[in-house]
Amino acid sequence: MLGHLAENLIEILRLLEAEPAREAEALKRFARTSEPIKGDEPGLLRPEEIMQLYGQLEKQIFEKLNTMDEGEFDKEVGLGERKARLGWKLYFYAFHHHYHIGQLEYLRNLAGLTDHLI
Repeated sequence: MLGHLAENLIEILRLLEAEPAREAEALKRFARTSEPIKGDEPGLLRPEEIMQLYGQLEKQIFEKLNTMDEGEFDKEVGLGERKARLGWKLYFYAFHHHYHIGQLEYLRNLAGLTDHLI
């Protein structure tokens, strides 16, 4: 799930018309349409590598958002065959992202880590 969360940040950067760091290319394996990961694979990123990329991508998003003015969020962007405002699409991605972050708490509990909430 961590890889999927990091890969989701790439989609947000693309919506913001910002190019993700080249290293983020390694996250393609975690794309929504990819096959499930059932064990160790050659070239699969380690969790600490994913976290490092996550931090880089998150920083890029915040840097881009800080340069934008409010009117830019009204721009229409593609949404399948339809169009939607950039602000709405970013809101959807934020919801999607936080939904999965919430799932991490369940995974912690299943692993027996119930000492505190994350």
